[in-house]
Order: sequence, then C-alpha cells, then structure tokens
Amino acid sequence: MFFIHYIKVAARILFRNKLISGINLLSLSAGIAAVLLIALYIQSENQYDTFHKKGDRIFRAGFTFWEQGKVYDREIPDFSPLFGPDAKAELSGIEDFCRMAGSGERYIGYGDRSFKTEGMHYADSSFFNLFSFRLLEGHPSSALKAPNTIVLDKTTAVKLFGDIQKAVGKTVLLNGKKDFLVTGVIEDAPSNTDIRYTALLSFSTLSSDPDAFMSWRGGYRYTTYLLLNKPENAAALEKELPAFMWRHINKSDASDGSKTEASLQPLKDIHLKFNYNSETLSRNLTIFSSVAILILIIACVNYINFSTAQSFTRIKEIGIRRVLGADKNHLSFRWLTESAITTCMAFAIALILILSLAPVFTRLTGKELSIAGELFNGKLLLIAGIVFIVISAGAGAYLSFYLRKVTIRNTLTATAISGKKGSTGKTLIVLQFIISIALITCTFIIYEQVSFIKSHPTGIDRENVVLVPLAGNNKQDDLTSRIKQDVLNLSFVKTASAVSEIPASGITMNGFLAEGQSQSMMIHQLDADEDLLKTFGLKLNSGDWFSKALRTKEDGYVINETLAKQLGWQNAVGKIIERDGPHRVIGVVKDFNFTSLHDRIEPLIITNKPWGGYQYLAVRYTSNPSLLIKQIKSIWESNSDLPFDYWFLDAEFDSMYKSEQQFTRLLIGFSVLSIVLSLSGVFGLVSLSIQKRIKEIGVRKVLGASVADIVRLTSSGFFALIALASLIAIPLSAYLVNKWLQDFAYRMELQWWMFGLAGAVVLLVTLLTISARVIKAALTNPVEVLRNE
Repeated sequence: MFFIHYIKVAARILFRNKLISGINLLSLSAGIAAVLLIALYIQSENQYDTFHKKGDRIFRAGFTFWEQGKVYDREIPDFSPLFGPDAKAELSGIEDFCRMAGSGERYIGYGDRSFKTEGMHYADSSFFNLFSFRLLEGHPSSALKAPNTIVLDKTTAVKLFGDIQKAVGKTVLLNGKKDFLVTGVIEDAPSNTDIRYTALLSFSTLSSDPDAFMSWRGGYRYTTYLLLNKPENAAALEKELPAFMWRHINKSDASDGSKTEASLQPLKDIHLKFNYNSETLSRNLTIFSSVAILILIIACVNYINFSTAQSFTRIKEIGIRRVLGADKNHLSFRWLTESAITTCMAFAIALILILSLAPVFTRLTGKELSIAGELFNGKLLLIAGIVFIVISAGAGAYLSFYLRKVTIRNTLTATAISGKKGSTGKTLIVLQFIISIALITCTFIIYEQVSFIKSHPTGIDRENVVLVPLAGNNKQDDLTSRIKQDVLNLSFVKTASAVSEIPASGITMNGFLAEGQSQSMMIHQLDADEDLLKTFGLKLNSGDWFSKALRTKEDGYVINETLAKQLGWQNAVGKIIERDGPHRVIGVVKDFNFTSLHDRIEPLIITNKPWGGYQYLAVRYTSNPSLLIKQIKSIWESNSDLPFDYWFLDAEFDSMYKSEQQFTRLLIGFSVLSIVLSLSGVFGLVSLSIQKRIKEIGVRKVLGASVADIVRLTSSGFFALIALASLIAIPLSAYLVNKWLQDFAYRMELQWWMFGLAGAVVLLVTLLTISARVIKAALTNPVEVLRNE
C-alpha cells in the first residue's frame, strides 16, 4: 500500500516539471542503454569457444622462437606437424590431439557449380572428439579419416547441392584438379569461435603431398590442439615441454643460437590473449569498459544535479511531513524509493532504446549480436542489477543526505540547502566536463591517427592496381604467362606483375644464412616476376632487377634496405645468401611497408623463383576500371574453367585497419553521447536556475539590462567550470592517447591545438545551449513575471 502511494507521489513530481523530468529520464536511460550495449559487446568477446563440452581440457600449443638471443616471434600457434603425435606418445596427461592447417584460397566445384572459398582447413579425424561443432550429416569418427575426404559446412553444401542431405557421397573438385569425397556436413561455424571453416579436408591427405613437409623441419603452418586427461595436468605437462623440445629440435639448433619454446594456451583464453590481434582487442575492451563507466557517471551526475536542483520545490513538503511526525529515516526511505522508481522507468526506456539501436550497433561493431537473447543472459542481468543498485541507491542516498539537512527555517523561507555555496554540484559539473573533453580529445586524435595510417606513404603505389588470384596454378603451368600476356595487350593496362603474395597484410618468412653470419635468420620472402617494380611503383637503390635479358641472374636475390642495414652491408650487391644453395644479391630495393603500420619494416628478400607458382596477378591500369574488369574476366574465362575473382590493392590496404575503423566509429558514437548527456545536464540546470531567477531577470530587464547582459550573467559560471575541466582533461587526454599510440610504429605528430580543440568545442556548444534557454527567458515580457509582486 505504501509502495503504491510512493509511486503516485513520484509520478506527480515527475509530471510537475515535464521538461526537466523528460531530460532527466532520457539522460539516465541513454546512459544505461550505452552501458548495457557496451556490456553486450564485451560479453560477446569473452564468450569465444566457451561452448565446447571438453573446452576446459583443450589447450592450443604455442611457440616462441628465439634467434641469436632475441625473441622474433612470441606465442605463435603455427609449427611442425609432428609436435602433436610425438607429444601424445612421449608426454603424460595427453588424451588426444588434433592438428589443423589452412589450405589457402580454393575453388570448389560440383557439376556446373563452382565458387571460391577461403575457409578450408586440413584437420585430423579427432576434430569431432575435441570440439563440439555439430555434424549434421555423416559420422564423427570416420568423416575425416580417409585421405581425400572432405566435410562441408552447411552454407557450402547448400550452395553446391541445394540440400545438405544430398551432399554425402558426392565428389567435389578442388581448384579444377583434385577430387574429394564428401563424407559429412558440419554446422556453420558460430560467430563466437576462432576456429573458422567453410570446409574441412582430411589431414591424412597431406601424407601423399610432397610439398607438405611432414617432418620436424617441415613447413611451420600446422596448429596443434591437445586434449588433456584433466585440466590440472597442464602445469605438469608444461614442465616436460623444455626437455621434449630439446630432444626433437633445440639440441640441433643450439649451435646456431636458435631455440623454440613450447607452451600451452587454454582454449577459452586464446581469443583475448594469444591471437595476433589479442593485445589490441583487449586494450579496446578496456577502453570501452572505461567509457561505459564514464557515461554512467555522467548520467548519474545529471540525475543527482537535477534532483538536487529541484529540491527547493519540495522544502515545504518536507517541513509539513516533519511537523506531521515523519522522522529523517522515514524521509530517507521515501527518497530512496522514489529514486528506485525513477531508475526502473529509465531501465524500461533504455530497453526500448537498445532494441531500437540494435541494427545500428551491429553495423558499428561489425558483429552479429543476438541482442534480444543476450539481454536475459545471467551475466548481463547481474551487470544490470549492479547498475540499478548503483544508480538508485547512490543517487537516493546522496539526495537523502542532502535533504536531511533541511531545517524548520528552510521550510519557512522555502530556501534550498546549498552547502558551501553549491560546491558539490559544481564539482559534479566539472567532473562531467572533464569526462566529455577527455573523450572528445581522445576520439579526435584516434580518428586522426587512423586517417594518418590509411593515407601514410608505404613505398607502394596503391592506386589503380587490380588483383586477380591465380588459384590452382603451379610452376609447371603456363596459365600465368598466357593470362598476363593477354592482359598486357589491353588498352587500359600499363603493366602487370605475377607475385606469390600481396605486399599488404604480411609476407611469409623462411630461414636464410647470410654471408658473414654463423647463424641462420628468419627473413620475409616474396616471389615476383620482372615487372614488380613498375607495377607497384617500387624504387631500386642499387644493383639490378630481374629481367628476361639477365637470365644469368634469375637465381639471385634482391633485398630491401632494412636487411642490408641489419647485416651491416654498405655495398650489398654481390654478397651471398644461402637457402637451398648459394644465391648472389643482385640489387637493393628501397624500403616499403608490406604489413600494417603497427609494425616497422622488416628484412625482406625478393626472388624470381616462385615455390609452388605465383598466386596473384597485379595489374596497373590507367582508367576505366569497370571496362577493364570485364576484359580481364573474358581473358580469364577463355584460359581457365575456374571462376573469375578480383579486388583492388587500395582496398586490401584499407582492410588491414578494419578493426581500428570499427573501434573509432564506436568511440565517436559514445563520445557524442557523452557530450549530449553533459549538455542536457547543463540545459536542465540552466532551466531550473532560470525558473528560480525568473523574477530577478524580469527586474533586471526593467532596470535596463540587455539580453546579452542576462546571458553573460547566467552563463559566466559555467564557462569558468569548463576552463577548470579543460585544465584537468588536457594532461589526462595526453597521457591516454600516448599510451594508445605506442601500438603504432608509425604515428602522427601530436599538436597542442588537438588538445585545446575539445575544450573550445565544449565551450561553444555550451554557450549555444545556455543562450538558447536564457534568451527565451530574457525575451519574456517583464510584466508577465512581475505582475503578481
């Protein structure tokens, strides 16, 4: 009964001042919605691979590589294919293992249907014993056992056969060359897993592949997952790994100063701790968590300030209740109850906002979040409960403490309790502006850094280059030369080059022994034909480049400046580098970035002898790309039965910074929200201030004050608070952005105006916000407000 009475009183107070109550509720609702949306995003990132029934016993093997006493790769999952079977045979506590290896881009076909897929992986038959991916068709124990068998995901099976039940028993063709028997159909990989696939090829197929290098010194492209008997066996197993690695590889490498360390990576921790982008992702999640807390603080400050500022209208109510016998504890319970009711209403509005903004949030994050389902997840409900308690109890307790100081004198004169001339309220306003200015500054600088790395010269001319994959080609084929020659004859083509990898998202590393060095070293290797320089706009510093006229030098190497400097070669031309025999350095190419600007340029060797064939044809054109694509497609279809595909080099570079762009968009959105919430608080407080001073404004107008005078009088206090907030926010922002920029090897130069800009923007927008409200009051006819005096 009392609760219903409190609800009625709370509703009556809310409707007494619809504008202020509306701002208060919307501000609080927006803050809650932002916190819950960020919590949804963070929760989704923390749920990767948590659905596997044996997940607590699954560990991925990680490897740290040492060379000449220095680490050059840490916690890398790719290693020898023999690590898994030998570890199971020799070490204790291992129940099973599963190896996986990417197969690169493949074209898969059945009948007249054929398309490219990038998610094919070789996998041991134990795959379904370790992981909990559902096999929709086929038998888990035999699906990947025999060589040349394949398990398709549901989407691929439907594309090829129309129905998953028609897939098993059919034979598909990969790259137009090799037949694989379909033995199963697996569910599509869920969004919350790092084990992505479109199809799984039996690992036993590799035993007959001469290029698979299935030894301890084989190609380091195999990922091994270990299933332990018990999760607690992991610590004991890791103690056995050093001796195991010494027996199999480190003993023979000791003379070269090389060493490989093995470790275990818990499956549930891989996404946020051990992937190549885990450090960046974890840092971004920390930033978003901080932003969520800051936005909630701004919303709570608004709520407290609004409630406190409105308290003067309730002084007489408090006095009457005190006279009628209500004690301070009774009144405190009333404020806490009203705060809880208001917070409940804000949560209801926040829920509507979340469901309405779900599509926008999905586009910003690039993640398919099941908002409706996740909202009732236990962890999210716990977060929501904590937020509810913090807001309702915190704000209610503050207001209760504030109003408990009301005296009989206050009730008779209808004056509010200011307490040190409103210092607490001003402190909260300064806190709001500090958060807003810091967020705006950090967001602006992050946006500028992302723009900087996208436009920063990389040493490669990225414009007007189209890339055509040459899947299925090998060194015995003449497909590349036929297509390249036909493409060069097109009127819009300037030049073209065949390459083993695209120099944008990274290049493979191999071991080389350089002249004057006693130990081999890992160096990036790019295979390219004689037209690479012209196609990518590279510059040769010294020596020669590959050409058909220099057949005597086709076994030579071209190195980049970084490698020459690292080896201490003042004149590199003529030096010898060994890999499968001696190779003479014929030239030095000017440094260019072949990975993202997070990393500095590393040593590179360019060869004219592709292993396994060129994989891409890069075509530099002059104009009319749409017509050019049609012409290249026609050439492709006349030379190959495989589907035609293409993309542009500048888009390839841009895709490297996709995560940074998504992060920036999210941060911009939440920064805008923070400043809107702060300004709504200012607007509400100004409105309440004008409401209390409306007669004073009328008197001042009668005495000759102008509208500008009244605006200056009302707003000057806020400007001083913004100036103070800026002085605190600027060094805080400088510290935060410098920490963030440390992740980039190449970063823009910070300027003083970047930090002052946010304060100026907040000052200007605050002036406009205040002026809009004050001018309306100042233009009111004084007679209207003074006639009752």
